[in-house]
Amino acid sequence: MNAPWYDAIEDLAGRIQRGGLAGLREIEFERHQAGYKRSERMACWCVLGRFVLDACGNFGRITEPTDRICKHKSLADLDDEKGFLARNGGADPYYIMTLDAANAIAGSVTWTPAGLPQTSCDRCGRAWTLDTVHNARSIRGHGDSWIWRHAACEHMRQIQDGMVWINKILSASAFAGATMRLIQNEYWPPAPGQGYPSAPWCIIETRFGEIRMGPRKRVIHIDWENARGLAHVRGAEIVEGEGTTHGEHMVHCYGGDRASIALTRLFEKASATAVSP
Repeated sequence: MNAPWYDAIEDLAGRIQRGGLAGLREIEFERHQAGYKRSERMACWCVLGRFVLDACGNFGRITEPTDRICKHKSLADLDDEKGFLARNGGADPYYIMTLDAANAIAGSVTWTPAGLPQTSCDRCGRAWTLDTVHNARSIRGHGDSWIWRHAACEHMRQIQDGMVWINKILSASAFAGATMRLIQNEYWPPAPGQGYPSAPWCIIETRFGEIRMGPRKRVIHIDWENARGLAHVRGAEIVEGEGTTHGEHMVHCYGGDRASIALTRLFEKASATAVSP
């Protein structure tokens, strides 16, 4: 019995060759219908060196590392070794490869209900293509809707939004006007191959030394571990009675308002003793 078109390598390659990104969307849709509506079991494939089609109808994106799709072969290898593609039933140049024990994905695969983007990037307005669609980041919109952005566009949004909330917290504290610089998120650092960070943290430069601040799940993390002029101030003094996590030179605050209050208390404690950094 012949395999259906959405599970045969020649047909998969042909659909992409003729339809481009629209063809890839067709493959995603038909395999989802086959797996979830008709309970079909299918072969597993790596498509374009970027995406994974599993046996149940799921569509995944390889997120790490970005230059190696299986344990022994990279994208560069596929360009150079046409025989490798042929031995695996490949359909060069669309990099469709069977996945089995010999050809297992080396990195992580992200599975998302958003699937492939149906619209352009909502930040820059550029349409998605086969060459850029692997770079799409899905963000849940209203209800069951999704929006998509380029990794670089999402990075810029994170930076811009981060600047807004950091400046808001600082301006409402006793450190208003202090110099601030952004640093990488130290709770959610970028995953290997991801290429862009989560919301940034910052370093607040004060006459007492450096204060580090940034989002950490539901709280805002503030620490002054590297500030000599604040070494005598303990976290328990800053969030006394609030029931939030604190350490010797660290506190967690629920919301920007509480973070502003914590920074002001830190300033007052430091000013009262006037210890130089």
